[in-house]
Amino acid sequence: MKLTLIYLLLPAMSVLSVCGQEGGVYNKGYTAEQNLATIASLSPYTPGGMGFDNRYEGVVGTRLVYDSLCPAMFRFNGQEQWIKLEADMDVVDNVMIFRHPTTSAILSIPAVMVGDLVITFSGKELLYRTTLGMKFEKEDEAIRFCQVLYDGPYTFIKVPWKKFIEANYKALYSPQRTYDEFESKERYYILGSDSLFHQVTLKKKSLEKLFPEEKEILSDAADKPGPGQSEEEYISDLLRKIGN
Repeated sequence: MKLTLIYLLLPAMSVLSVCGQEGGVYNKGYTAEQNLATIASLSPYTPGGMGFDNRYEGVVGTRLVYDSLCPAMFRFNGQEQWIKLEADMDVVDNVMIFRHPTTSAILSIPAVMVGDLVITFSGKELLYRTTLGMKFEKEDEAIRFCQVLYDGPYTFIKVPWKKFIEANYKALYSPQRTYDEFESKERYYILGSDSLFHQVTLKKKSLEKLFPEEKEILSDAADKPGPGQSEEEYISDLLRKIGN
């Protein structure tokens, strides 16, 4: 009796199996190749689909001023002895990066320990110190590196820093930025008659505002840099005129 029931049920099971196949995706005009092609065409923004976003290209630029170790002379804060080495400045963490002159190990020391640092770059010797002990019109507690552009009665310094710009390629309608970047920036300061460092622009008008008592001398000076003269050199020359 049981065998008879099994034989009776077999045709019905076959019918159900056929019906199930007729409702399958492959019987609706799709093939395995077409499915793969459809998946490959998905983007990370396709609703219901997930793509792997591999557009990120890493980081452009570095945290260093010159992006590499340069020939340098250095002395610790409060000491007279100079040390010859290769160095650069990390202006994000405010540390000096250097290659040890005997072991060649790459090391770092905080800016507060640096007295003077002379970097040789593009054939020029550039003097750096730190802002330790300097008083600014707008207080900044961080001890930063600064390049001394004019070391006279009205000291003129440049403070390099790095602006971090994060990659942004997630939004559909924004400019695509497929990399993070450390963008080089700088601020300029001049020591005023009040013994405070004031932020300035590289224009004569900025000096006229800072030194109104020197208006006559400044009015006789050129309004812009001369041929082959940089804006930094131009401002340094103006400070020499009013400092004499």
